[in-house]
Amino acid sequence: MSYETTPSYRIPEIILHKTFCQFAGFSLMLFLATAGGAVEMRLNALDGTTAKLEDYRGNWVVVNYWATWCPPCIEEMPELQAFHDDNVGKGALVIGINIEYISKQKLRNFLDDLFITYPIFTSPPVEKSELGLIPGLPTTFLVTPDGEVVARQIGPITRDMIELFIEKWESQKLPTAFIDNKASGLNPVNMPGNHFKT
Repeated sequence: MSYETTPSYRIPEIILHKTFCQFAGFSLMLFLATAGGAVEMRLNALDGTTAKLEDYRGNWVVVNYWATWCPPCIEEMPELQAFHDDNVGKGALVIGINIEYISKQKLRNFLDDLFITYPIFTSPPVEKSELGLIPGLPTTFLVTPDGEVVARQIGPITRDMIELFIEKWESQKLPTAFIDNKASGLNPVNMPGNHFKT
């Protein structure tokens, strides 16, 4: 099951070999933390400098791929900003990666109009990054304080979804101990050897 968005950037259907989590009607893909380990990734800032994903180690990092022409991306930005405001400096933050061809000044103006203050980086349009496949926009990845990618959301994400996932991960040590807690809205389903179509 996948959350379908309004018209947005969509890559042809793919088959994924992962573990699926149902988040209150939204699909959040839970990645099995296996041999991959910590992810290294270079980030291009609006001011022309570069940063690295590793610079944020010790924090949960919500990495959101988006574009200015994508209505669901714009709709979720206040949720991401609220999560960032409440958690930056307390062990979690949001970074946005804009994946379109747009001038830096136009992008700055767009962010100013929406009062977006979490870090924004740029990239040409891509279908895949160091974090994983990007089958549509928005796509959001969750990276642990140790630098491992543990979840992906295709389509809009909410602050509550992020907070719930992090809370469950930390309390249950997902994915080592798969849980099924209907009260929380988090229902991981272990599907070894099966295919999950997005």
